[in-house]
Amino acid sequence: MAQQLGAGGLTLENKTFYEKELLYRAVPQFVHLGWGIQKNIPARGSNNLEWRRLERPAVATTALTEGTPPSSTAVTWVSVVATVQQYGAYARFSEVAMRQSIDNILSETVEMWGEHMGETLDIIARNVLIGGTTVQYAGAAVSRGAVSSNIDEAEIREAVATLKRANARRIAKAGGRYVAIAHPNAMGDFIGSPTGNLSLILQRAGLRGDANPLFTGDAFDYLGVRFLESSNARIFGCAGWSTSTGRVGVFQTLIMGEGYYGEVKYQEGDANIIVHAPGSGGAGTDPLNQFGSVGWKAPLAVRILNDNFAVRIEHAASSDVQAGNA
Repeated sequence: MAQQLGAGGLTLENKTFYEKELLYRAVPQFVHLGWGIQKNIPARGSNNLEWRRLERPAVATTALTEGTPPSSTAVTWVSVVATVQQYGAYARFSEVAMRQSIDNILSETVEMWGEHMGETLDIIARNVLIGGTTVQYAGAAVSRGAVSSNIDEAEIREAVATLKRANARRIAKAGGRYVAIAHPNAMGDFIGSPTGNLSLILQRAGLRGDANPLFTGDAFDYLGVRFLESSNARIFGCAGWSTSTGRVGVFQTLIMGEGYYGEVKYQEGDANIIVHAPGSGGAGTDPLNQFGSVGWKAPLAVRILNDNFAVRIEHAASSDVQAGNA
């Protein structure tokens, strides 16, 4: 059904006068894509892409016997297949609404759908990335339901050590750093943690002047990790806690290295904002040129390639004000 002037979602557009300034749309930072191995499938190349790697055998520490060949070493191949799927959404508008509304419906809707597309793809990627099997529970917890400690420097050091033991390389496009994605509540705890005293470190060892992260609030590097924050960072529900504890969510901070995951798109037919003017539907669907549409469509597949190359830290947060986010 096409949205009409003065009806449904466009009722506000039929006012005689109002301040022509649309409300600011709260948009989270889209940070989960762009750090993996990126591939494009060419036209007529199917919608599947396969990654393969050889597992490294155990080191050969036994000396050879002179004149006697050793036993053959079996090698193991690992295969990961990603299947690209398309995602999208659209809205239809009557030609009267598009022509007579106080606001420029077309340009505003295009901007809104661009944000909607970005967040959708970010959430799709996030839901895959937090599925890794290397999990670190904050403090002395041994399960999600037992988590009660906030994140601090000790947790970051432990996660970095885990990645180094797994020989996870740092991400080149992140300036040769591991990449951490954390919720703003977690970043507040981390910077303000009395055990690490990160705010004091940034004051004394960080950049001088207005570019210091304490002033800008921008991403910063510490302990070989580039820290990014987003309200899209995953929060799981209460995990069985009693509501008397005041806790309502278990926060996830993901720290990853090079090659943790791959992201695949089509080489042709990439993400697009699609606009159809009234009448473009033709005689079959729009014989009187009464409506147009605005939407987006994008192909994407995200797959974990090596579970050892990321650590998911599960922890509480002092500003624990929201339940899980899907």
